[in-house]
Amino acid sequence: MLPTFDLTNEIVLLDRISTKHGNAGPNDVVILQSPEIPKTFLTKGNIGVEDDGVTYLVDPRNSDVAETLAI
Repeated sequence: MLPTFDLTNEIVLLDRISTKHGNAGPNDVVILQSPEIPKTFLTKGNIGVEDDGVTYLVDPRNSDVAETLAI
């Protein structure tokens, strides 16, 4: 998976209130505390919400086979 941000050259502004009210939606970036290393924060792009279907390539380097998941 490719990194969401290049943290050496980008500034990230955070909104901690929206996610407490369940307002995170598709194409939003979610920042969370790592469960394995609590002092580290992870950033991930939100590609879907409940009741969405997400289609992805199973092995993008070797095949065009895709699968769809219901979120």
